[in-house]
Amino acid sequence: MLANSLLFSSCTKTVDSNNSGTTVTDKCYLKVFDFTNTSTTYSTVIIGPDKKSYVFTPGIDTLYNEIPSGISLAKVEAFGTGYLYSPTSVNLSTGNFFTSFIYNQSNNVPGIGFIADDLTIPPPSYARVRVLYFLSPGATNLPTNVGIANATDTLMTYNRTDVDFVRVAPLTAFRPVKASIYSVYANNSVVGVISLTGGSIYTLVINKIANTAFAYTLYTNR
Repeated sequence: MLANSLLFSSCTKTVDSNNSGTTVTDKCYLKVFDFTNTSTTYSTVIIGPDKKSYVFTPGIDTLYNEIPSGISLAKVEAFGTGYLYSPTSVNLSTGNFFTSFIYNQSNNVPGIGFIADDLTIPPPSYARVRVLYFLSPGATNLPTNVGIANATDTLMTYNRTDVDFVRVAPLTAFRPVKASIYSVYANNSVVGVISLTGGSIYTLVINKIANTAFAYTLYTNR
């Protein structure tokens, strides 16, 4: 898995060294995204078990970054102000892949969450996909139905909210579907069309950008 150089990169973003920290040789792999949909640019800050800080700016870091594994402190940093939000402890276990999401909480404070990524390649005629849902500022946080469907296959989840990926772990897993073209649904309306290629793994992100409007983006994990 790690031989694929297009999948991950070595982390070179150590911004704060502390020589009294523990030397860490075990590694894990982290991909970061920002789904707050605000004018502020946020970064993911990881303070690793080696007591060094690792900073990633979503939108620039598109690959999995290699960082020390173990119990780490994660924060959201606002670019330009340096404000730090939503500190949380996370166990980034050795050898595993993780995705970190910065998202808009209902209290307008950016939150941060982590998902463990199973990157097992599906059979050639299947893809694996997960559907995540996020709320943009100004949109009312009501339960929302999201998913994909075509004439033969359906992958739908119901009553989603913008924090489901944090508190309902089964909803964050990649699910197998036949490789094909799918309609993207939000509240029983088609908001777009995606094509899923056999042998690939995807994350489909659906944003509620207004009370009756949705947008979506399809990301390739592998």
